Amino acid sequence: MNMLAHKNFLYLKGNDNADILFHINTSSFYRIYDPVFMRGFRAVFENNVEDENVFKKLEEINNKDFSCLVNCTHCKERIISKANNFTIHKLALVLTSKCNLRCKYCYANYGMYDYDEETDISEDILVDGLNYFMDNFKDIENIQFFGGEPSLCWKQIKRTVEFFKYQIKSGRKKEMPGFGIVTNGVCLNDELIEIMRKYNFQITISLDGPEEINNELRFDVNKKVNIRLFERTIRGSFKVG
Repeated sequence: MNMLAHKNFLYLKGNDNADILFHINTSSFYRIYDPVFMRGFRAVFENNVEDENVFKKLEEINNKDFSCLVNCTHCKERIISKANNFTIHKLALVLTSKCNLRCKYCYANYGMYDYDEETDISEDILVDGLNYFMDNFKDIENIQFFGGEPSLCWKQIKRTVEFFKYQIKSGRKKEMPGFGIVTNGVCLNDELIEIMRKYNFQITISLDGPEEINNELRFDVNKKVNIRLFERTIRGSFKVG
């Protein structure tokens, strides 16, 4: 996606369904769904084309009164006075800073980001953290496993699932959260695959196209390409056509 700028606005080109307009002065976001407006906004921001309807809409936003009384009904309905009245829609668990691949384009420094050394989250710290969120928030709707390469910490993933099973059994939670994982898909073992199947994980897997492109971009820690291992793991586990 490309970020485009125009006066007091930034414009983020999304997919075919929606773009995002950001008003810098008020830090307000607007989602653009209408295809006619979308084409107009893209023309203005990307090609500097003059579009009267778009300019009119931008002017409306620029002139909008964003001042608000503290006690107005609109805001009072949205105030959450205590954390335990707040439901966490998605809690991302960074399980490790390690990765089995060294993809050329990796923005995360192979999972290290700005960390000084590689590390995994211990099961004890993981459970302590989950208990903290359960104690202090109304509910957790979704859990996303992230890294590094989170499948390297499959025991921590298993422990997280078991944690929420116990919360339901003890009456502390009504239903299991949704689970998701962002993975390169190379080192999924049988037990983790079974957990992902059983609890209907939403799986995000990085793919780099045909073999010649993949082999140019994706290497393991020993600088060897991994296309065959990758295909065997994914196709054998999830029956990808």
